[in-house]
Amino acid sequence: MKAAEEHRRSTVMPCLQVLRISDCPKLKSLPDFLCTTPSKDLEIDRRPILSQSCQRGIGEDWLKISDIPNIWIDCERV
Repeated sequence: MKAAEEHRRSTVMPCLQVLRISDCPKLKSLPDFLCTTPSKDLEIDRRPILSQSCQRGIGEDWLKISDIPNIWIDCERV
């Protein structure tokens, strides 16, 4: 990865602390850059496809969010 690309990747949403996703019927996965943000809280509600993708340890998107300390999916803490 070139230095400019790496810099852009590390500065995408550099102040993101809380991300709430609710009622987004077309959203099926999370962006790759999410693992590089300083997020503290992630809430996913009423998104069955995305909820499945974010299951602890087995979901396709789990590695993108595994460092986020507070994860809530459909009102349950993960």
